[in-house]
Amino acid sequence: MKDIIKTLEAAVIAETERAIAERGKFVDVNHALGVMEEELHEVNTEQNKLRAYHTRYRESVFDDDVTGLLVNATALKTTAIMAAAELVQVAAMAEKTAMYCTEEMDRLNRIKLFGGTENE
Repeated sequence: MKDIIKTLEAAVIAETERAIAERGKFVDVNHALGVMEEELHEVNTEQNKLRAYHTRYRESVFDDDVTGLLVNATALKTTAIMAAAELVQVAAMAEKTAMYCTEEMDRLNRIKLFGGTENE
């Protein structure tokens, strides 16, 4: 499991870098929220597919349907990989949000330090 986590952490870093290079940084919290909502919707879509394939997988076991079991095992594997990829994107968008928050807090602290206003 530790090796999988290390691999996933590397994937999150790579996805964060790719997303920033392709789409830029978040411009505000609403932008971050909108992207996160979209990513979580995609995770839920894959999760719903997993549930459906699992039901069919279980039915194949109960029906002694080896062909159906193979089809559904393959579908479960493919969908689980897609779900994992979507979850990597969620983690990357969480990282991208953290970057935005850190930059925004730094900006606000500089304003306070120099006695300016938030519109600067």
